[in-house]
Amino acid sequence: MPMSEDDHMYLSDCGLDLLQRMMTYDPAKRISAEEALKHPWFQEAPRCATQGEMPVFPALNEISREELRKKRKHSLDDEQKRQREEMHDMEDRYRAKVRQ
Repeated sequence: MPMSEDDHMYLSDCGLDLLQRMMTYDPAKRISAEEALKHPWFQEAPRCATQGEMPVFPALNEISREELRKKRKHSLDDEQKRQREEMHDMEDRYRAKVRQ
């Protein structure tokens, strides 16, 4: 375990206390999420980022399956395109059959 504050993997005694409390085997003795968030370790420097400082990523489900297919088509050679189309056709036929 890194023992120097200069090491990026260093965890203070306060942080080790929180980690130990979270890893307690007995759920009745384990620290709750609410208690953990109030633990003094979260007040140590460097401070935690606020929600506004966190990066935002687009949800993958916002991209339709068809859009993903179109994007993939542009990066394939002819044989790969033929195989992919064949696979998608089989998949579409299977879905149509299941819906009946």
